[in-house]
Amino acid sequence: MSEHPQPTAATALNDQFLESQNPATQQRVTVAIVRYAKTVSDEADDTPNHQARLRLAEQVARMPQQFVQPFTLLVTAQGFNSQADDGTLGDWITQVWNVMAGRQA
Repeated sequence: MSEHPQPTAATALNDQFLESQNPATQQRVTVAIVRYAKTVSDEADDTPNHQARLRLAEQVARMPQQFVQPFTLLVTAQGFNSQADDGTLGDWITQVWNVMAGRQA
């Protein structure tokens, strides 16, 4: 009985990229980032990195299509896939929001 080989890093990266190109995944990410933009707009002013987070939220709310691909790449590179539920996707968006917002000066 032979063991199945583990996927190589290149295979895993390729799978993550292909997932990021999945239209269903991109549609879900679009809604998730718009939802989270609203959450950020309601957060307290003393939230760490609030101004940068708010600036991104305003941009996402106005033009979500400009942010879908980078957010989708970030979450799929972390391991998100289309089999995950909406709550899990929301958690992934929350985790990568500051990366997209950058840090306040």
